[in-house]
Amino acid sequence: MKNIKFSIITFFTILFVSNIALANSNSVQFSGNNEVIVGEENVVTIKIQNNEPIGVIEGVISCDSNIKDLKISSSYNGWTATYNDKTGKFNAFNAEGTSNGDVLQITYKLSENASKGSIMLKDIQLTTISYETIEIKNVIEKTITKTSETSKSTTQEISNDKNTEIKSDISENRKYNSKQNNSKSR
Repeated sequence: MKNIKFSIITFFTILFVSNIALANSNSVQFSGNNEVIVGEENVVTIKIQNNEPIGVIEGVISCDSNIKDLKISSSYNGWTATYNDKTGKFNAFNAEGTSNGDVLQITYKLSENASKGSIMLKDIQLTTISYETIEIKNVIEKTITKTSETSKSTTQEISNDKNTEIKSDISENRKYNSKQNNSKSR
């Protein structure tokens, strides 16, 4: 009798622990560059990973004052989204559902005077295609910093283009001058 009780208790303990492990495998995260050029348009993507296909994701997107021109894609990767830029609330749905992949693209610019900025997701709620609701309590944050390396190479490319134009103008002037000299000597 003790063995049966022990077996039943062990069975339910394993069942309970495995359900907790499955429930904790939900993931929502940002992907994209952490270093960006100040003033240029950049993109981060919201990704999900779950055991069961997700049909709806909703929450609030916010950013600090260093992030400008925040825009949310209305249609991306099979997902359709609505976004209220006054409240930051978004709702994205996919009729077929997906258990992992990209959901939304967020386009933004880092302010001219900023060295870093943050985009945050909070009050996230996932709904599976079987109508199970999963709440993610923690705030997900993406910190973006400015880079000087890329801006240096962009400046370098611009100066190289100007030099190329100047060189081509000089060579055309030489051709023109040599034609003039040839016609004068005749």
